[in-house]
Amino acid sequence: MFRVVAGVRTNYARLHDIMIHKLFPLVDKLLSRRSLGQITQPFGRVLFSQIKKLTQTHIQAVSLVQLVQEPLYVATNAALFGSSFPLDTYKDFRALDKSVPYRFSRLPFWYWPSSCARERVLAQIGDYLRRGEVTDCDDRFAYGFMEAFKANDIQVLDGSRLVLTFLWGLHSNTMSTSFWLFAFLLADTDALEQVRAEIDKAVEGKEGKFTDLDMLLAADPDELDDPCFVTLTSAIMETMRLTALHAAVRVAVCDFDLKQGDGSIPIKKGEYVWGNVRAAHMDENIYPYAHKFMVDRFAGRLYRKGRLQTDGQPFLSLGGGKHICKGRWLAIYEIKVVAIILLRLFDISSSPEKSPACSLPRVSEHSIGVIHTEDDILVQLRPRQHGSISE
Repeated sequence: MFRVVAGVRTNYARLHDIMIHKLFPLVDKLLSRRSLGQITQPFGRVLFSQIKKLTQTHIQAVSLVQLVQEPLYVATNAALFGSSFPLDTYKDFRALDKSVPYRFSRLPFWYWPSSCARERVLAQIGDYLRRGEVTDCDDRFAYGFMEAFKANDIQVLDGSRLVLTFLWGLHSNTMSTSFWLFAFLLADTDALEQVRAEIDKAVEGKEGKFTDLDMLLAADPDELDDPCFVTLTSAIMETMRLTALHAAVRVAVCDFDLKQGDGSIPIKKGEYVWGNVRAAHMDENIYPYAHKFMVDRFAGRLYRKGRLQTDGQPFLSLGGGKHICKGRWLAIYEIKVVAIILLRLFDISSSPEKSPACSLPRVSEHSIGVIHTEDDILVQLRPRQHGSISE
């Protein structure tokens, strides 16, 4: 994806080696469940401030894409790279992200706007790397990247391209999934009220785990990995199941027979095995009513802290084995906090003048990673009186 996302045309093999052998081990360590709480400390507060800012400037209606994606993008970058990182790059990043399916498939499209957007983001990341200043966050992540670049004599432009490629992998699928979660909930009012009631119960009343929203925003990912959010977590997993378009490709390291039903397929060493993830997720024998969003599909399973509710089923939205998504715990945490803040603070509904009520957006023919859409959804927000938070 270096060429598609970051425009790399030379030095590809070396940059790939740096990403795989220098940056991925760092990401794997710092985004693990054990370390994630330290890395994400600023996330909740920055996310809330961004949502508050956005909702105050859009009185009538707001884009659902922008409402859920821009605060998430800013807060995640601030948590990992600090407030000195160029946090105002969301619009350019989104322009680039929308072009990726066309670039990857080499389809004809008007490339100039997204190419200019990419160059602007690269320039701002380059300025950040030159300054070498990391503030208002756990600096191990950002300085880990910078030290790897210095130790391997990576120039600023190539370092910027590595960071941009990492950011795309970090944000693209998570932002799309967060949008789809709300799209599904808005199209199913019973599901939305079920998730909202669970959030309210966790934040208030005798059985509430958190005394208020302030306490919840200060909680680390491990504290939010709790049965009190079992339906919300199920909704996130169900959204991932319905929207993932990943290709599971593996290389056979030896000869073996791949079981298929009552028979088998002989696989030779060195051959590629391509798993159809969406076919597995849409298999009615595994997931009854597979094409339907069922908010509590995974909620009835035995809850085990530190384990996905999908364990034991062919759920491949987050990869698997040694290639499992290194940012999976961060992604689930991010989407969970976005949903908690918005559903706790606001009554959300489709804007009747701008968006058809209770309808899902059209699916784009050109998608990668997670289904892209042709349409946005304009939503109306009405503050809930009991949902305030201290300044």
